[in-house]
Amino acid sequence: MLAALTAFDALDKPSKVLILGDMLELGDYAKQEHQEVVNRALEMTIETIMLVGPHFSGCKTKGEVIVSRCFFLLKHIEANPLKNKCILERVSEELPWSNSSNPFSFQ
Repeated sequence: MLAALTAFDALDKPSKVLILGDMLELGDYAKQEHQEVVNRALEMTIETIMLVGPHFSGCKTKGEVIVSRCFFLLKHIEANPLKNKCILERVSEELPWSNSSNPFSFQ
């Protein structure tokens, strides 16, 4: 995840949006690793950071959009459309993000 964040930060694009969902495979290291990802994201030149899931919900942030469930993230995105944005979206397939409601599913 940190490598993906570094590569995204290096892009010379305006209006970057970062959408991250819990990394469910981390087990005992989940709290520490999620906070490390948030800390790295806060150092980046990102317009908007959105975090979803119970692990990210427990992280210390600086006012980013944080929701416990994908449903609430989708509602936020519907109310605040992501037009003309450069988006990095990393949401685990384990989270309840169905293809029919995933705003990042392209057909």
